[in-house]
Amino acid sequence: MPGRGGSSGASGRGDLTARAAILDAALRLFAERGEDATSVRAIAEAAEVSPALVLHHFGSKAGLREAVVDRVRQVMDDVLEETSGIETAAEVTGGEWDGIGETIARAFPAGSPVPAYLRRLLLTGDPVATELLRRQHARTVEIFEHWHRAGLMDLGPDPAVRAALLMSADYGLLLMREQWAQVLGADPVGEGMERVAEDALRIYASVWNGPPEASAPPESSSPPESSSPPESAASPATTAPPQRTSPTEREDTP
Repeated sequence: MPGRGGSSGASGRGDLTARAAILDAALRLFAERGEDATSVRAIAEAAEVSPALVLHHFGSKAGLREAVVDRVRQVMDDVLEETSGIETAAEVTGGEWDGIGETIARAFPAGSPVPAYLRRLLLTGDPVATELLRRQHARTVEIFEHWHRAGLMDLGPDPAVRAALLMSADYGLLLMREQWAQVLGADPVGEGMERVAEDALRIYASVWNGPPEASAPPESSSPPESSSPPESAASPATTAPPQRTSPTEREDTP
């Protein structure tokens, strides 16, 4: 019996359900094998649909890849937006991690292929990864500036660098999730998140406690100008008198 949308997959699923299954299968296989090593037929088999249905929904393998990238981009954007509010910064400042933890756990459940796919894109130098990173970084700087104006965060002398450093820590845990789970004995984005959060709050305390008190401007890299005149312009009183030549020395002089 045809499902919604007027077509059905090999298992009788509706058209919209089949499309989601194809996307899920493609994302998982792309993460495991890479896009070049994954065929449309393999994706169809994993999604339990026909290759023709894959092409019906996405037009080509390139079109399917674009849809997978859009899915990953949306997941990452959603996490950033859900944790961008002032209330999130206030929670972290107060030593709370529950709100952020729930958002991360919901976005990246156990077995999620998103971290592995992102890792593959970054390691292969895919331009999509650079575009995604640039997009996330720009938005992170905007969020940090918003929190700074609310008095909840110290941006430091270079907000772009500060955002890059904090993002690197977060991305490192996410993209190396499986490896850190083996090293730490618990999934840092799953059951081990509370343990990670407890120490992360200590490390980030200097950043989250709001802007520091105004301090004196940093010393210039060049020495300060002296109020006394330079040696070349010294007054006669401070200039050493010329040495007098003895008679013997004068006689030796031709």
